[in-house]
Amino acid sequence: MRIIHRVSGSTGERFDLADAELHSSVIRIPEQRGKHNFFKHVTEAEMGFLIEAYYNSIKSHHMNCFAVIVDKKALPEHCDQEFLHKKTYELLLERIELFLADFHPKQKGLIIMDNSNKQLNRLLAMKHSYFLKNGSTSGQKFKHIVEMPMFVESTLSNGAQLADLCAYNCYHAIKYDKPNYPYFQITLPSFYNSPKTKPEKFDGIKIYPESTEIKTFINESMDLNKRAIELLPPDSP
Repeated sequence: MRIIHRVSGSTGERFDLADAELHSSVIRIPEQRGKHNFFKHVTEAEMGFLIEAYYNSIKSHHMNCFAVIVDKKALPEHCDQEFLHKKTYELLLERIELFLADFHPKQKGLIIMDNSNKQLNRLLAMKHSYFLKNGSTSGQKFKHIVEMPMFVESTLSNGAQLADLCAYNCYHAIKYDKPNYPYFQITLPSFYNSPKTKPEKFDGIKIYPESTEIKTFINESMDLNKRAIELLPPDSP
């Protein structure tokens, strides 16, 4: 809010939280930032502060990340958008359920999602209810997830914006074959891994359908991350 107040005061225009929604394009592409009604007034120092604050919050709040990566080239022809949304949501719920069972067995998790459109929200809410009642297609039962998801406006939710940034980082790194993509590397150590499986299994990222190419990419990214950590001085966080 401090940056919003500063920009409003210096420009004479009134800006609020909804005007300052942070997208990956604003972070990565200065030209896009220059076209944005609010961020074109934000200084480089302020932009650096914002980016650091967003990504540091993952570590400081001990967040765990989860992702479902879909290899569209390997999907059967009959897979339409509706099936894809349902399947990715099911796989994501499975990751979250396993995490909660491992680390918070006496608690339940609330699924909070971006309020995209009424039809998609209804579709996911109905599927959410179905999974909680009947379990997933793999037989996973959901005992640690609240009965209905909550939909929020991403313009007013820093958490939804952070989730969107993390999702884009996965997409960008894999789409452009950049295992050392810095924003992907920042979030990589925070992806959930079960203490019950081998570290290389990397439970927090689900690839669908199974793809050797993407698995190799993830393993390469993890190796780069481990080597970077090993090069840090002993007193580095």
